[in-house]
Amino acid sequence: MTVFIDTSSLVKRYILEEGSATFSEIIRKVTAIIVAPVTVIEIYSALDRRLRDKSLSPDDYRILEEEILRNFNDFSIVHWNNDLIISSLDTIRQHHLRTLDAIQLAAAIISGVSQMITSDKQLYQAAKKEIKKAILLEK
Repeated sequence: MTVFIDTSSLVKRYILEEGSATFSEIIRKVTAIIVAPVTVIEIYSALDRRLRDKSLSPDDYRILEEEILRNFNDFSIVHWNNDLIISSLDTIRQHHLRTLDAIQLAAAIISGVSQMITSDKQLYQAAKKEIKKAILLEK
């Protein structure tokens, strides 16, 4: 099964939080993961926030950083191009999404997946209208 996973859910693979157990169950059935070009940047930002608020140690940060880079070699990343920009603008107009959420949904649409996993309620509502099967994980 190939799925598009947005940052709000993919981060659950690296940081234990609400919804991580459910994410682990779902990911076992996945054969291929597609992500937006901004996903790795957003995940690093989430790790950095946890490092600054001291809920993540510097050693754990370095370990996760290496793991993320290894994993991203196995993910398919939607290319940043004019189609993604136009599709992102369309998702903003149609669904009134924030910038990064619009990029996430546009990337999912462009990828042609039939399933998308997110932990963002507003993005989930928009994805239900655009993707055959949208899955909402707890935040």
